[in-house]
Amino acid sequence: MNIIGCDIHCFVEKRQADGSWEQIFGFVSDYYDADNDYFKGETFSNAVAPIDSRNYTVFAVLADVRNGHGFAGCDTGNAVEPIAHPKGLPDDCCDAIRKDSDEWDCDGHSHSYFTVAEIEAYNVDVLKTVRGIVHVSEYLKCRESGEEPHAWCGMISGPGIEIVTQEAIDKTSIEEVKHWCTEFPDLAEKHHVKMEWTVPLKDYCGKLFTDSLDQLKARCDSPEMDDVRIVFWFDN
Repeated sequence: MNIIGCDIHCFVEKRQADGSWEQIFGFVSDYYDADNDYFKGETFSNAVAPIDSRNYTVFAVLADVRNGHGFAGCDTGNAVEPIAHPKGLPDDCCDAIRKDSDEWDCDGHSHSYFTVAEIEAYNVDVLKTVRGIVHVSEYLKCRESGEEPHAWCGMISGPGIEIVTQEAIDKTSIEEVKHWCTEFPDLAEKHHVKMEWTVPLKDYCGKLFTDSLDQLKARCDSPEMDDVRIVFWFDN
């Protein structure tokens, strides 16, 4: 089980006329934000792959990595069905990418690869069950509006922190909880709720099935979209 942060190392290859695979470059990273000056540099606008950011839902979809759990193994919801479990590096991977993988040695894990067609074929139009910790005030907003939380985390701890279940707090009326928060603000500040909700999976996949996939499709010459593929692994 991974107990610290996890990152992806992703590269793109294109099949050549002789059947070999060659790395291609010049993508826009999924970190890129045109409205943020920090992301306007060459690093993000001329990246080696369009999949670069730390998005654990994307990791789960690509390789069953961090699937339903986050930092220190905290519960973040039900696991999703990955495109496939890790397949290792392709046997015909180009030398440059294989060399990069070798340099990571045992610190790299869950190596795999997919053609553009395989990514596009994945059914992203399903619901994802998410679980997280929200402050009691945030939970009240969700309970009144029926919306998912705007701020949540996988786990919280510290002096005086109390976490109650959603089932337990739902036994109390909204008015009673609001009254308690008003009467005992110091206690309320340290109270949190473990909440569960559902969202469209595609909403949690960042740009994987939008901008990133579009960039990969644009590099395909084959109508089957099997001549461009991503090759990737992860590190902790």
